[in-house]
Amino acid sequence: MKGPTRVLVIDADVARAAGCEPLDRPWPEVARDSHQALEEIRSVASYRVAFDRTLKLEWKKHAGKSATRWFAVMLGARRVEMVDQADDDWIKALIRHLPERDRPTASKDRHIVALACGCDQRLISSDRKAREKFARLTKHDSKLASLHWVCVCPETRRWLRDGSPDRGDFRLA
Repeated sequence: MKGPTRVLVIDADVARAAGCEPLDRPWPEVARDSHQALEEIRSVASYRVAFDRTLKLEWKKHAGKSATRWFAVMLGARRVEMVDQADDDWIKALIRHLPERDRPTASKDRHIVALACGCDQRLISSDRKAREKFARLTKHDSKLASLHWVCVCPETRRWLRDGSPDRGDFRLA
């Protein structure tokens, strides 16, 4: 791995998607990409992942068998950082800038955004709709503008392998 050690935040939707095991039908792209992203994180010893109480409960509710095993391996390797619930009041205030119809989409992910902003500004998710809502809010907050919100895709694996460097196309702004 190139670059500094990073603390990543991984949305529960990645855990849910990674749990879709290939059976007799083709493996959905998001499932394959999510599974490969988790495996890349596991294989790079300098990556750590951050969880707060809310995110851990979401993972427990949504993670499939492979994501649950992945979490156990990361926990056993002491690469999981359990942190206090992040203050997301500033994000609640920002969300008021969105049209009423878009607020629920952003509100459901405000805790992981606050958590990622309090760590190394790296969030891995597959929720493109929520990402788009938060991207519109970057003009109101520079901390949010520097957040790397990486939607799982084939490129995610290479980005992780390279040390999750700063990339303009992965930043919200």
